[in-house]
Amino acid sequence: MRRGLGRSIIFLQDADNKQRYRDIVLSCCLCDIGYDVQSEGTKGRYLYYAIYALGDPGWFEGPVIDRFLSGRRVNRLDQQLTDLLVCLARDGSTVAVEALHVKYAQFAAKRRLRRRGLVNYDASAWEYLAIALLDIDGFAAFRRYATDVGQYMLRVPEGHDDPAYDWFLVFC
Repeated sequence: MRRGLGRSIIFLQDADNKQRYRDIVLSCCLCDIGYDVQSEGTKGRYLYYAIYALGDPGWFEGPVIDRFLSGRRVNRLDQQLTDLLVCLARDGSTVAVEALHVKYAQFAAKRRLRRRGLVNYDASAWEYLAIALLDIDGFAAFRRYATDVGQYMLRVPEGHDDPAYDWFLVFC
């Protein structure tokens, strides 16, 4: 599954006892299994296909959402979980949509976004989530993010010389 070549998906589709593989797929969902997010993207969509091949996406929603809404993680795992939840949301999962909005609200309400060295991890994760919500909410997501980032910058006027919000500008 870590290689993401598709053989695992075909195997899962053809498996006689699909429940036997649920824990393996869930384990992959809850940790970053990507190699290079900048060149190949996250494994979120791939993991969605694995979940879909097992035929019971509802079984995965709770643990994935719990991990998504839990404390601090590395940025790549945030992106993978965001992508996975967006796929579930597009497939009609209202709890996935709600989880994405809850996480967005958590970022918007923060007094300070977490930084490590020159990288603003919280700002990057918030921005990635805002871009993902464009797919679900359309222009309303754009308007909300622009407003919320502006309000954040007014609350914390120093420290905005880094390009923490540049992806959003490019994608919009």
